[in-house]
Amino acid sequence: MAAALPTKAAQDTPPAETAGTTLTFVTITINNLPQRGIYAVLETPTGFLLENRSFDTLGLLEPAGTPTPFQRYSMLPLSSVPGLTYQYDSGQLHISITCTADCFPGQTLGSDWRYRPPDPTPLGFFMNYDLVAEVSSGSDYASGLLELAVFSGKGVGTTTFAGQDLTGSAKLVRLESSWTMDFPDKRRQLQLGDSITNAGGWGSPVRFAGARYGTDFTLQPGFITFPTPVIAGSAALPSTAEVFVNGIKRSSLAVDPGPFSIEHLPVITGAGDLKVVVKDLLGRETVLVQPFYATRNLLKKGLSAYSVSAGVLRENFGRQSNQYEEPFFTGTYRKGLGEKFTAGLQVEASTKRAGFGPYVDWQLPFGGLLSTAAAVSLKGGDVGTLFETDLSWSSETFGFYLSNQYASSKFTRLGAVDDLRPARLRSSANLGIDLQRRGSLAFNYTRVDERDRDDFELVGATYSVQLGKIGGLGINVSRRFGTFAETTAYFSFTTRLGQRTSGNAMVEKNGKDWAGTLRVNRNASWEGGFGFRAEARQDDTQSARAGATYNTPKGIVSLDVSHWKGTEAARLGMKGGIVMLGGSRHLSRPVDTSFALVKVDDFEGIGVLQDNRRITETNKKGEALVTGLRPYEENRIGINPLDLPLSAEVGDTLLKVVPRRRSGLILDFPASRMRAALVRVLDENGTPLPPGTTLHAADGGEDAPVGFRGQSYITGLSRARSFFAHIEGETCRIEVDALAATEGPVRQPDLICRKDTP
Repeated sequence: MAAALPTKAAQDTPPAETAGTTLTFVTITINNLPQRGIYAVLETPTGFLLENRSFDTLGLLEPAGTPTPFQRYSMLPLSSVPGLTYQYDSGQLHISITCTADCFPGQTLGSDWRYRPPDPTPLGFFMNYDLVAEVSSGSDYASGLLELAVFSGKGVGTTTFAGQDLTGSAKLVRLESSWTMDFPDKRRQLQLGDSITNAGGWGSPVRFAGARYGTDFTLQPGFITFPTPVIAGSAALPSTAEVFVNGIKRSSLAVDPGPFSIEHLPVITGAGDLKVVVKDLLGRETVLVQPFYATRNLLKKGLSAYSVSAGVLRENFGRQSNQYEEPFFTGTYRKGLGEKFTAGLQVEASTKRAGFGPYVDWQLPFGGLLSTAAAVSLKGGDVGTLFETDLSWSSETFGFYLSNQYASSKFTRLGAVDDLRPARLRSSANLGIDLQRRGSLAFNYTRVDERDRDDFELVGATYSVQLGKIGGLGINVSRRFGTFAETTAYFSFTTRLGQRTSGNAMVEKNGKDWAGTLRVNRNASWEGGFGFRAEARQDDTQSARAGATYNTPKGIVSLDVSHWKGTEAARLGMKGGIVMLGGSRHLSRPVDTSFALVKVDDFEGIGVLQDNRRITETNKKGEALVTGLRPYEENRIGINPLDLPLSAEVGDTLLKVVPRRRSGLILDFPASRMRAALVRVLDENGTPLPPGTTLHAADGGEDAPVGFRGQSYITGLSRARSFFAHIEGETCRIEVDALAATEGPVRQPDLICRKDTP
């Protein structure tokens, strides 16, 4: 019969080997769910004790306290587990445990991103070009951009040039030259040569030559840098938790019994509602609802970021190749001091000026973000100050941004023009409202109070709405005040004219002048093909233009003709890239991200897939260049096995690769032309080996089964192969010679499987 026992901790721990204690082996159920195995329990006058290792096996909290030794076991009282009751059936030798969620250890759930190191990077080179030639009434003009790059596992080196007026007094200007080394495991980057400083909280980004080292979170794209909401609950039975963000299902998680918390949730930034529906095995549902506010401007508690730059400031970028002045140093540091508070400090100094100041980001109790910055500068004997405050709040349907910056007349920072004092006050406000099906509405206001130039003040409003399948309507009205006071308005209507074709009609008013424009545009397919565009404008210029683009995996060509104020012109453009990798050269589109050279032996016309989408095919050498890979992320590159001939031998048809930034990989798919033989295998007496015998590969290759009449199909004969077989307790061996590539299996002479000599 079953005897119910009270739920309370044992008052006394029974000593080992005392009267009234019995060691028993039982089966166990928890909340009516059978548990695998047989468990040792100790029956005492005050209750049952369970072996301490069994608590973990059953998924229960292990009670605190010193285990009681009994024979070879260490026992702990069941009744010490909070929220646990049980019944013992002596006839069935079974304990039925009933548990609340407090019985089980807590668990943390969530889709935390795991870092994967990049694949080894070979030595390679690439070049990007962008050339433009224009012919017009009375003048010709040509220009171009050129980028040269070398990459390896040690980094990427690039240098860029701009060619101006190539048909006249040609001038070649060097733009940037740098060597960049990424350390993705540490989320750090080192750049030597030309670079741009980190603006920090109150500075300005400036070009320089020197060194820059600091944090780069983009080296681990899945790493979450900002605080995300955490929602907690409990389950008494195995359950499933479905996560909804603003009513949209984002993920589904398996939940073991016990308390749980869900972290690293896939939330959007701004204000929203998080709902988790927990459904157990019996179909019972528990709904957890929690509002949240998330912003990328904050850092997670304890997470820090910094950037340090030193060198010489660049002057006249784009006009002079090597003009550098004013040695400098700048550094920024930020750290998440709490889930809602991030603080930073910025310091900069040069031979002409210096400055320092803190900046903070604070998530307000009602949501929204308050950002403040203060800085002090020193130039000669002049001291300047700057104060800035920003306030923002956003949700799916509403958002605003307010900014106000004050600078004293003596304030300066790196990159500032020496003879121009900073604006006294810069203020701006933006407000956006999503009216759902009725469109969206936005208002903006900007005011700049200058000291050495005319003040600027602008107010505007924009309304846009989608008119079903007909198209979209946009209206903008703005008013500029001050010396150049003017009212501007435009009305725009855009509609789809096909899968990749759109049309647009726009009416504009600038002051007292009106203008009208009609446009038609068809985008060229990414896989390759033609696109076109045409525009006619009715105003005092009476202008019109038309053009076409041919987009291929090997480059992009465009041709445009135009008419403007009685002048006709034609422009031809070409841009693309040349990649040298793995001993071969390939033409491509401009190389902006990572890429890979796919090799499939010497098979031509084999489809290459990127994320299950066919993007190109192999050439006569069996090679294809795949561009547009995501750096430091997993990319799925595959080949279509149906494009291979039936005589081909192929291994993996899908590779998951992680390239470095602006670098290439060589992906060699294991495919080859058939080198196989159909042979008859005999023993030393000339008798075929019995069916079902296995020829075991002695060389690490594939085994070969033996069929009727001793027939066996042996593959992988690009090299000589060795096999052994076990027959009637003895071992025999055969050797198979290598074969040339064929369109099908070759029938070979009979082979003798010779016994091992003792």
